[in-house]
Amino acid sequence: MVDNNFIIQRIRSMYLEYGVNTAFLDALDDEHIIKGMKGVLAELDVNKNRNYEPEDIKFIQEVYSLFC
Repeated sequence: MVDNNFIIQRIRSMYLEYGVNTAFLDALDDEHIIKGMKGVLAELDVNKNRNYEPEDIKFIQEVYSLFC
């Protein structure tokens, strides 16, 4: 079983680590936060401020396989 709370907290911490303003997350439900991760990460890819850590890449792939 997937723990949405864990996923949401991990997304929040990852966004903070990569410099994403997380204020918008409070207005979204869990599904939109998780599915919206794809768009936020695409924006980060365009800006390429820094590379993802290996554990973040694994997490992203797992979430995409479950939700996107």
